[in-house]
Formats: sequence, structure tokens, C-alpha cells
Amino acid sequence: MKKTIFILTLLLPICFLFAQPQSIVNQMGGLNDVEVTQVGEQNHSNVYTDGWFNALSFVDQDGDGKNNSEVYQDGDGNTVDVTQVNGYTKWFDLNESDIFQDGNENSAKVTQTGVSSWLGSPRFSDIDQDGDENDADVTQEGTALLSTINQPGNKNDAIVVQEGFIVNSDIFQPGHRNDADVQQDGSVLFVDIDQLGDKNDANVDQDGKALLATILQQGDKNDADVDQDGSTLNANILQDGKGNDADVDQVGKSLNANIVQHGTYSKAKQQQGKGKYFAGLDAKYNDANILQDGGAWVGSKAEQYQEGMQNDADIYQNSGLFSKAVQIQVNAKPSYTSPLGADVNIAEIRQESGVFNRAYQVQYYPDATGVGPNIANVTQDGSFNYSVEVQIGGDNNSLVNQIGNGNVGDVYQNVNSVVPDPTFATTLPFNY
Repeated sequence: MKKTIFILTLLLPICFLFAQPQSIVNQMGGLNDVEVTQVGEQNHSNVYTDGWFNALSFVDQDGDGKNNSEVYQDGDGNTVDVTQVNGYTKWFDLNESDIFQDGNENSAKVTQTGVSSWLGSPRFSDIDQDGDENDADVTQEGTALLSTINQPGNKNDAIVVQEGFIVNSDIFQPGHRNDADVQQDGSVLFVDIDQLGDKNDANVDQDGKALLATILQQGDKNDADVDQDGSTLNANILQDGKGNDADVDQVGKSLNANIVQHGTYSKAKQQQGKGKYFAGLDAKYNDANILQDGGAWVGSKAEQYQEGMQNDADIYQNSGLFSKAVQIQVNAKPSYTSPLGADVNIAEIRQESGVFNRAYQVQYYPDATGVGPNIANVTQDGSFNYSVEVQIGGDNNSLVNQIGNGNVGDVYQNVNSVVPDPTFATTLPFNY
């Protein structure tokens, strides 16, 4: 039986509407189910479902100012749950949620709650889901906030939880079986996840202040994780091939991290200011870059770890197979004792071509005054080259060039005769 229902201020058995300024429900065919509850001012709801065996479309708009919700479902077995509560302080009076599901058995849920700052009301959410069996869940709290999830593939899963101030999240995923998870807390914050292949996994967890995270994965079965804590921060991951793994973990102060991988089954890991060696030490002005490029190479691995003060690290691997580069830079001095421009560790690794190259760099800045920067550079162009640079105590400078095959280099410098902290010394010699 086909049934069309138009409701403005009317109550029918198949729908439940209560205290609505405006609500329009249009249903065509099958076992459709809609429930709309609106209490307060300027609420608006428009629900349209078309097809058979459509499940629940539930809209609950509670409060003051402008609430708006439009739900459109065309396929079978789609479910929607929208709850908006305002408690506004006027700023455009805006709550808005648009959900459009065209395929079958898609599920979407949006909850946008009340005031969380002096600016007040705006919250947006836009979920599209064009394929089948996609799942999207968005929870937003206060001020501007925006979340847009698209997913025009099948069996994609996206979860977004956002807290307050400006905030933004944008997830695309035009592939199949991709998984994206975003957790954001306070201040400006942004996230952009794309994922244009299949079976990719992206996770972003951000905490406070400015922050930014961008993940793009175009191949299949890539895994990207960004975990950021506080202050300015920044992280970008781009993986173009398949089976790549990228991990960024940042904790405090300015910081910055970039990972780019164009190839297959490579791993890149960055970690800045975690307190692994010296708990409570505040990180500052860190920067880390990993680029593994070429497309012909597989299985390369790059790791960076930085803790405390004005560190810089750079790894570049190009057209190699199963090469490995590791950088560890630690400043044991609290930042408040260090003048700007002092206490700097700088490391750079270049692996141009070849297979099975190894490059390790460790730089340790002690809790002492009057020492200059540590600088380490290594270039490997060939195969089966091995280089270790260990610099302790400041005023150290190392430059290693390995051209050809089977070169071995071992540099240990301790200009100021510094004895490393026992906790840090456990990393020497390398155990990789």
C-alpha cells in the first residue's frame, strides 16, 4: 500500500508531532516511521522518506532561537536520530542539521547541545551518505562548530565528537570500508580527513588551543593516527600508496609534524615532547618532517623522537627498499632556563637510493648552561650502508656522506664530557 502524508499542524497515527512551529513530513510507501518533537521558538523540521521498510526518523528540537532539521531518506532500512537543544545567547540563533541518505541501511545520529561559551548558539552538521551500510555519528557542544561527513561509498564508518569554541571537522571517504574517528576538545581546532581508497583507518584526537590535523590517504589499507595535546600544534599526514602506517604524537607548546609517504607498506612515526625520558619537561618549538618517496620502494621505516626546546628533525628516504632511519633528540633542560636560539638539536638524514640502508642519530642536550647546538647530518646513496651518530653535551657537529655500497660510519662526540642521565642512557647503544 502506498501512502502520502503531508503534516503541518496535524497529528496522524503513523507520525507523532508535538508543539511544533513548523513540521512537514512526507512519506511514500512501506513501513515508514517518523517521530518529531519540537518545544520552544523558531523550530523547523522537514522529514521525507521514500521506500519500504524504512525505520526510525526521529527529530527532537528543544530550545530557544533557531533550530532547523531536514532529514531525507530514499532507500530501505535507513535510520536517523537528530536531537538539538539550544539554550541560546543569540549569536544568529543557529542550530542546523541536514541528513541525506540515498542508499540502504545507512545510520546517522546527530546530537547538538547547549551553550558552552559567551558567543552562543551556532552549530552545524551535514551528513550525506550515498551508498549502503554507512554509519555516521556526530556529537557537538558549543559555539561555532561544524561537522560535514559525506561517505558516498559502502560500509564506511565516521564518528565525530567536538566540544567548544570555533572547531571544525570534515570527513569525506569516497571509498569502501573506511573508518574515521575524530575527538576534539577546546579552542580553535580543525580536522580534515579524506581517504579516497578502501579499508583505510584514520584517527585524530586533539585537545586544546589552536591545533590542526589533516589526513589524506588515497590508496588501500593505510593507517594514520594523530594525537595532539596542547598549544599551537599542527600535524599533516599524506599517504598515497597502500599498507602504509603513520603515527604522530605531540604534547606541548608550538610543535609541528609532517609525514608524507608515496609507496607501499612503509612506516613513519613521530613523537614530540612526551616526557619519555624526563617527565614534566615542557617541550617547545619542536619541528619534525618525514618524507618517504619514490613509489618503487617498500618496507622503509622512519622514526623521530624529540623532547624539549627548539629541536628540529628531518628524514628523507627516496626510492629505497627496507631502509631505516631513526632520530632521537632530547633536551634535558627546562625551557625557562634557556634563552631563545640556544639549546638546539638539529638532525637531518638523507637516503637517496638503494636498499637496506641504516641511519641512526642520537643527540642529547644536558641540563647545563653555556653550550651550543648539536648538529648531525648523514647522506646515504647506495645500498647496505650503515651510519650511527651520537652527540652529547652541545657544541657537536657531525657530517657523514656515504656514497656507494657497504659503507659503515660510527660517530660519537661528547665535547663537554657530559654524562647522560641514566634514563636516557638506556637508549645507547641502539637497540633497533
